[in-house]
Amino acid sequence: MTMWLPAGLTPTQLNADAPTPIDLGGQSLLLLLTDDEPMAISRTCPHAAADLTTGDLYRRRITCPKHGYKFDLESGRCLYPADENYRLRRYAVELRDGLIWIQLPDGA
Repeated sequence: MTMWLPAGLTPTQLNADAPTPIDLGGQSLLLLLTDDEPMAISRTCPHAAADLTTGDLYRRRITCPKHGYKFDLESGRCLYPADENYRLRRYAVELRDGLIWIQLPDGA
């Protein structure tokens, strides 16, 4: 079971060059704007739990500022170093009346 929660932001409030950190439903997330579409990912790197807020965004990828791990924003896969053990968590996003809503798992 899942729940949808409003992020309290519109896509126009997001910066395409930098992630926007938010806390929602007990989860620390980053909102991103890719190809003018909002996206939500975990704020924490799955490798060493570093905060990805200051990570570099480039070509639909984010690089962890702590160890340089690179993650594909679409699949969540760790691209560098290639390692299937580390996967960045993505969250479903919808626009409702111009506001960003994020789907969180129950108990989040």
